[in-house]
Amino acid sequence: FGGQLQANVKLQDRFKVGAYVAYYDYRNADQIAQNQVGGSGPTTGALGGNNNTNFVGTIGGARFFASKFGVVDSILRLDTNTGIGRLPLMLLFNYAQNTRACGNVGTFASANPPVTVFCDPKQRHAYWSEVQFGRTQEKGDVRLGYTFMRIERDAVPSAFNFDDKRQATNVAQHRAEIFYQAYKNITLGFTGLIGRQLVTATSPTTAVTPERMLKRFQFDLIYKF
Repeated sequence: FGGQLQANVKLQDRFKVGAYVAYYDYRNADQIAQNQVGGSGPTTGALGGNNNTNFVGTIGGARFFASKFGVVDSILRLDTNTGIGRLPLMLLFNYAQNTRACGNVGTFASANPPVTVFCDPKQRHAYWSEVQFGRTQEKGDVRLGYTFMRIERDAVPSAFNFDDKRQATNVAQHRAEIFYQAYKNITLGFTGLIGRQLVTATSPTTAVTPERMLKRFQFDLIYKF
């Protein structure tokens, strides 16, 4: 379950500020971990394109998260009228924190026999910074965008996160995009996604070398009915 508070304020005629705070509490989240396993059939493998990247352990052959998930999600957005109708500016910052990181470790300790699981409670934060310049409303419009994401391993449930990244969590990701409104109902787009896994002091070994950036490019033809 969850809830959200939001406020929007217009400052003069050129600026609009939006502030949003939400809390999401995931009940029985271990069912997600137990369905994100290898095998065949409709209840195995990835959910929504995302494999598991959260801390997990195994009890009696079943997989459990090391964390519970109570996520505080806050967004601050600024929309600016630059004075040129086709070139609005949008700035957005999103911060999320899992307030229950490593909260499921006790499940492993109370198992029979007890199971040891690794979990780093510091890996609970996620950051998303985005800028968009321009629009795609009329023929000839152009929109440019850049986003940087840093999502630590147990900040959010990996199954339900944005899935175009290198991986769902434990990732640093850049996204650059350009869209052109070729006709009233046809938009052409190009997106570059460049990212890699995070390497921290609690990675499997401190000798881990940061992997090379994974570069993926996406071309879109969008038709509006």
